[in-house]
Amino acid sequence: MATSDPQSIFDAGEIVLATSTDGFPVAIDDPELLFRGDYSREGSDLSISLGGKTIIVTGYFASEEPPSLAAPNGAFLSGHVVEALAGPIAPAQYAQAGALAPDLVKIGQVVKLDGSATSTQTNGTTNELAIGDPVYQGDVVETGANSKLGISFLDESVFSLSENARMVLDKLVFDPNDAENSSMTFNLVEGAFVFVTGQVAPNGDMQIQTPVATMGIRGTTPKVFINTALGVTEFTVLPDPGSDHVGSYVLVDPNTGQVIGRVDSADSKWVVTTLSGEAVKIGKSGLDLLEDQVALDELREVVSRALGDRTELDGNASFNQVAFNSTSGTGGNQDDGGNGGTGTGPGDSTTPGGDDDKDDPPIAGDDAFTIDEDTLGIANVIDGSIGGKDVDPDGFGVTVTAVHGTVDGTTAVAPGTGFTSMAVSTAAYPLPS
Repeated sequence: MATSDPQSIFDAGEIVLATSTDGFPVAIDDPELLFRGDYSREGSDLSISLGGKTIIVTGYFASEEPPSLAAPNGAFLSGHVVEALAGPIAPAQYAQAGALAPDLVKIGQVVKLDGSATSTQTNGTTNELAIGDPVYQGDVVETGANSKLGISFLDESVFSLSENARMVLDKLVFDPNDAENSSMTFNLVEGAFVFVTGQVAPNGDMQIQTPVATMGIRGTTPKVFINTALGVTEFTVLPDPGSDHVGSYVLVDPNTGQVIGRVDSADSKWVVTTLSGEAVKIGKSGLDLLEDQVALDELREVVSRALGDRTELDGNASFNQVAFNSTSGTGGNQDDGGNGGTGTGPGDSTTPGGDDDKDDPPIAGDDAFTIDEDTLGIANVIDGSIGGKDVDPDGFGVTVTAVHGTVDGTTAVAPGTGFTSMAVSTAAYPLPS
């Protein structure tokens, strides 16, 4: 990849580079600063800072279409993403320029948060996020260390972000009465993401952009890990939380527009390197599959919370609370023909279970499985695969709070922990979920 020649001047810890005037990317020698740094505007100059190091790109915003920024490993940020990360003209400059700060359009809300996360809006305001907070079109959303964030969007898409993740919510235009003309464009900058597509994907235009490829999606559950320090991005697909259907999506080279891969199996992943631009399909390791299960469990919790707080968009682009109808169009996503389900849709206010004012307790079925001595066993005690299926009459998601079983005595197991049993007299251990 050709780049502009940097002009480096060290002055009080700053590195000054001239912007590109020939359309080539500006070379940034520090990938961590490029993808995790704090961006700001200083007149027409771009400033990027991290850990006491600052790079100034002079004249960067003088052009209507600023150039990309590229790391030595080939990973890059488009000028559009850089503009979003840097924020708008300072509020004082808005008045001087005679322009108004852009209106904020709500497109989703936070449904789960462990740790810390922020959103930087198009008016330059940065807010600490909390559960229930809205997110707006154009927001830059970031998670802190040891943090997780779940967001539900207007079209029923649900995103789960890992720690130290960064995402730009470029555009979401959704009308439930005109899904074909709806569209979504998000930019995943850094970190790990897993998400379930909503109503835009099967009917409208959904594009998820990354530093190495654009994901063309028609409805499925993608998982993406972006390691910009190494210049490597991994793409895979997981079973849909509601149906275990495995969909597919394509990877498109952002420079040529050519399809470079089709992600269609939960047993393999596609690895794209930024230097070569090559996409390679490889089988998953045991660790990969374990990480997939952890990500899917996290996503299921986010989806469960989103369904318990279902929202819809009214004519004024604001949120209205509606009841969740588990028989409405919320089935598993399909790759080529909608997202499953043919019910009444997201605006229906019917609540399963008969009594709208009563919160009925979940119903747990007994489960059993057989395991050899000294062997690690993993079983899903909710979906009915090893016995009775666990359901909630009100249609909400079900989670496990404790597992009780008898193995020559009584054993209680907390989720996420293990136990050692010396018993060998029974072949099957009944485990009511």
